[in-house]
Amino acid sequence: MEKVKRLKKKRIILISAAAIMIIAAVLTILTITGRKYEFFSVGLTHYYSVEDMKTKAPVIVQGEVTNISEPFLVEDSYGTSIRAYRDFEVKVNKALRGEPGETVTVRLPGGEFGNVSFVEEPTPKLEENEEYILFIYQHHVGGGTLTKGDYYFILGELQGVYEYAENTQYAHLTKNGGLYFSSDILPVEGGDMEAAANNAEKDKSGMTKEAISLSAFEENMMDFNKKYPANEFWFREEAEANSKLNLESGMITQEEYDRYKEQEKEYGRILSEEECKEALERYVNGE
Repeated sequence: MEKVKRLKKKRIILISAAAIMIIAAVLTILTITGRKYEFFSVGLTHYYSVEDMKTKAPVIVQGEVTNISEPFLVEDSYGTSIRAYRDFEVKVNKALRGEPGETVTVRLPGGEFGNVSFVEEPTPKLEENEEYILFIYQHHVGGGTLTKGDYYFILGELQGVYEYAENTQYAHLTKNGGLYFSSDILPVEGGDMEAAANNAEKDKSGMTKEAISLSAFEENMMDFNKKYPANEFWFREEAEANSKLNLESGMITQEEYDRYKEQEKEYGRILSEEECKEALERYVNGE
């Protein structure tokens, strides 16, 4: 027998173009089948143009996934929430932007722990021994939820991944779907997320990018990098600028702003195997 529960959570989304911070509802569905528990979360992801992706991503690599870690749980600095991740080791064949080194670790949310699984959409599904072009970045802040370490996130979720097709052609993963919004179609006042989702769905055709040639893209990036040097701290700087504007506009109080500044220095931690079991039991029981 299958039971379904809907759990509402909140996720903070930064919208740089609008220079404000919006709290968007993210629907989490708990499906219980027999003794199996699946936490499925789906949310909206900011839409980036190709030029946005090239400008913002401080590192762009073409490489092969050589190893995928076992899933692990990260607990926030307050000990109040957990999030599942897996780390993907990527052998860098070509550094198209930035100086990533011979390998990079890309962290993606989600994972299965026995009878408990966590799925977040939209999240790229990278496969071992497969080649990709990846647009990646580092937060350089803790935010109370991230761990310390040398790892990267993918910019724009599915938008930041091109998978190998054939003859040095790389196809964009958004061909598999995904729900995105851009600052010009998201209602920033009133928080009408249903309307935002409908508008994003209509805009979907503009998010599917054609396959690219690795050689042509590499040549393009050589000129692009000279004109627009990579900024590895763009995420932290943009988040800081947004929070200041939120304070000036009255969206947040001085106390909230000061708390945000403190959270920058706080980090989560990876739970041990025993701690993981205890945390999963509490999570399943809704504690």
